[in-house]
Amino acid sequence: MPSRSTQKTFLFTHWQNMQRHFYMFMNGREMHDLHQMRIHIKKIHALVVFNAYVNDSKKIIKKFYPIKELFRKAGKIRELQIHLEKLKENKKEKSLLSKKLNRLIEKEKSGFLKKRKKWVQSIQNTFPNIDSQISACSDERLMRYIKTQIKKACKDFDKEDFHEARKRIKLILNIHDLLPKISSDLLKLNLAYLDEIQDKIGKWNDLNQSLKMMKKSERKNSVDRELKEFTKELISYKKELKISAYLT
Repeated sequence: MPSRSTQKTFLFTHWQNMQRHFYMFMNGREMHDLHQMRIHIKKIHALVVFNAYVNDSKKIIKKFYPIKELFRKAGKIRELQIHLEKLKENKKEKSLLSKKLNRLIEKEKSGFLKKRKKWVQSIQNTFPNIDSQISACSDERLMRYIKTQIKKACKDFDKEDFHEARKRIKLILNIHDLLPKISSDLLKLNLAYLDEIQDKIGKWNDLNQSLKMMKKSERKNSVDRELKEFTKELISYKKELKISAYLT
C-alpha cells in the first residue's frame, strides 16, 4: 500500500529537486532549469490531488496554492519560450516575432526574479503544510482513484476538452510510481499509450497557443491547418481511450 512514509519520501524527493532547479534558474537563468522545476511541481501536484481524494477534503489543495502560483508564473515564461522555438520559415516574420517574444520573455523573467523572496518563502513554508496532510491509503483505493481519472479523461475527450483530459492523464502518470509492482501489474495500465496521448495533446496545445501569438503572421494559415490535423487525430482517440488505456 502507498504508506505515509512512501508518499512522504516521494514528496521530499521531488520537493528537493524542485527547489534545486528553482535556485539554479534564479542564479543562472537557464530555461532548462525552469522547465525541470515545473516538472517536479507537477509530480507534487499529483500527490496533492490524490491526497485530497483520499482525505475527501480540499484542505491540502488550498495549502498548495503558493506553489501553484509559482508554477503558473514560471509557465508564462516557459510558454513564450516554446513560441520562440517554433518560429521558422518566414525570415521577416521570424525576425519581428522573435524580437517581440524576446522582449516579453525578458519582461516576465525580470518580474519572476524580483519575487525571489516571495518564492523562497513559499517553498520553505508550504512543504511542512503539505507533508502534514499526507495520509496512508490502500492499493485498492489508489487503483480506484486511477480508474476514476481515466473515466473522467474519457468524458473530457467526448467533450473535446483535450487540455483537461491531458491534466488527468498526467495525474495518473505522475502518481503511478506510488503503486507497488504487484498492484501495478493487476491494474495493467498501458502507460506508453497514455504517455503518447498526453504528448500529442501537449503539442496540440503548443500549436494552439502559437496560433494566438501569430495573429498577423503569414504562417497563421499553415499553423491553423496543422492544428486542425492534430485536432482530427485527437478526436480519433475518443472511442479507443477507454479500452486502450489498459493492457490486454
